[in-house]
Amino acid sequence: MKKILLIVMLFCSYLSTQAHVGEHKNNQMSSKTWYFQDKTMATEGYFLFTKDEQVFIENKEGMVQSFEINKLSWMDKNYVNRRMAEIENINKKITSFPQKSNFDYTFIYFLGLGLILLFLRKSNPMPYLRYSFVAFACVFYACKTEVVDTATTTTTTGGTTATTTNPTTLDASYSVFKSNVTTRSDNTYYYIESNGLPTHNMMVGITNWQQQVPIPQNYTGTNAWSIPLKPELATSPLSTKTNFMKGAIAIAANGIPIFNPLNNRGEDSYVIGELDQWGGHCGKADDYHYHIPPLHLESQMNNKPIAWALDGYAVYGSKEADGTTMQTLDAYHGHSIGTGVYHYHGNLTYPYMIGSMRGKVSLDPNTTAPENQILPQALTTPIRPAGSPLNGAIITTFASTGTNSYNLEYTVSSKKASISYSWDNAKKYTFIFTGTDGKVTTGTYQGK
Repeated sequence: MKKILLIVMLFCSYLSTQAHVGEHKNNQMSSKTWYFQDKTMATEGYFLFTKDEQVFIENKEGMVQSFEINKLSWMDKNYVNRRMAEIENINKKITSFPQKSNFDYTFIYFLGLGLILLFLRKSNPMPYLRYSFVAFACVFYACKTEVVDTATTTTTTGGTTATTTNPTTLDASYSVFKSNVTTRSDNTYYYIESNGLPTHNMMVGITNWQQQVPIPQNYTGTNAWSIPLKPELATSPLSTKTNFMKGAIAIAANGIPIFNPLNNRGEDSYVIGELDQWGGHCGKADDYHYHIPPLHLESQMNNKPIAWALDGYAVYGSKEADGTTMQTLDAYHGHSIGTGVYHYHGNLTYPYMIGSMRGKVSLDPNTTAPENQILPQALTTPIRPAGSPLNGAIITTFASTGTNSYNLEYTVSSKKASISYSWDNAKKYTFIFTGTDGKVTTGTYQGK
């Protein structure tokens, strides 16, 4: 009889350990706005499934609509591909038991143990208690299989939660692009140096252009980007809807700054066509930066953060750190699920990455909301006067034409035009502008 009871107890413990391990349920099924390639809105609703190159969407009225995937915007096509990959991954997994918290299973275990001891009250319960503690150790070990960032420590003092991040944790992200990024650290910050130019292509697909082009930036030395190594959760997080419309709010793993998705006029940069196929464009200093999370980097990151916010917290892509599907996000577009440390996630619906800056930040006293910015903030140095909007322009081609040399082609009312530019080792820039009328003008500018 004792052996039978022991087997039952261990089997129950085995079930609880197995129920804990596996794919977490995906609760991130929020409605999103879908766009065509010309930036016109297709519909607003929930992704259902794809079939025969069509995506099926349930709109807000509960009606199912279908659209050709190839006619959707590049971001929405990417979203569809990711959703299908997630579904395929889930279908490959066999989950025998519903997911419960560690507390649920511990409670169930000891409830069962109590009932067994109740029936055995006339016998000596000590052997069974020993068996139970062995089984409980198995349960506890299984519960520890969650991904926890062992390179961080978290303390709470007076209601303030602070985290100390080991620089090696950030190295895991930025070392993926070590050919393009240089890093270092001290006791306060992790520093990221780059020239501000990504290894991927740029500019193609912009339909709302202010005639800026990407040139190198001096994000080095005292002008490097700085990520705090001792982030603290803010008591009143500042919303990105009403703050930070100037400067970066995060730095991507490839060394490119990420700005607020809202431009300095409060408009969604992606929705109004200001961004290229990689989610970026150039500012007034010809500085390339993203305005939405660079989800295209995710395939290279192996579940590491795709960026780090300037409050010191990581930004993951569509998956958790253990590779499972992203869990429900809080009002700030993040959570502490999986790693045990607060982090953000990027996706393809507004606010895209950071709804509010969850950590404490220092604000530039010379700026005011909504055009305030976080300090420290790397500076850009313009080499020429800022451009102005060119109505109807669509950038069709951007390509390197040699060392330190690029060519950008665009159309206005189906008429072609271009900008060719290059620079030498003395930072002298030469621009050749060819208008839609075929007229060619040249400009030279001296960088610092």
